[in-house]
Amino acid sequence: MDNKTISDIFVDVYNRFWMKWRDRVPPEDSGEWDVLRAEADAIKEKYGNHMVRKWEGTSPTTEEEPVASPLVNFVMDELEARSRKGQKK
Repeated sequence: MDNKTISDIFVDVYNRFWMKWRDRVPPEDSGEWDVLRAEADAIKEKYGNHMVRKWEGTSPTTEEEPVASPLVNFVMDELEARSRKGQKK
């Protein structure tokens, strides 16, 4: 993977996705989550898959996952937490 592609992943996840949703997190029961999840899935799909090492017990295994998954999933977890927190107000 070249430097430009890695940069593009960060631009898509941070500048286009996170910046769009961070201050307007939809309520948990909102239909906007379908849009948000579709955008997250599109980013994951755009950059393809790669093999990653995962530790299961004492030995590593490898499995395929979307290249952008760790970043997209981190952002999605934060948005979901903010949505839940907003519901408790």
